[in-house]
Amino acid sequence: MKLLIVEDDIGISYTNARVMQDEGHKVTECHNGEEGLHHALYGEFDLIILDIMLPKVDGFTFIQELRKQRVDTPIICLTAKDGWTTG
Repeated sequence: MKLLIVEDDIGISYTNARVMQDEGHKVTECHNGEEGLHHALYGEFDLIILDIMLPKVDGFTFIQELRKQRVDTPIICLTAKDGWTTG
């Protein structure tokens, strides 16, 4: 699988990427929402692993923009937030 990891914490991103690569997946890492959104819109990925609290473009906006552009790549959201609100 081709995976996109969008995570601003370098340690978490590195760990997730290495685990996925050890399992045979091809991984692209991005460390802010703007860069990740660019890759998601113009690349081809089987899965996106997305942090919600990102610099430049937050995870909620990232998802809204992707879906608005009709990109239907599955997304797994990871967050350190202790509550989930959209508004």
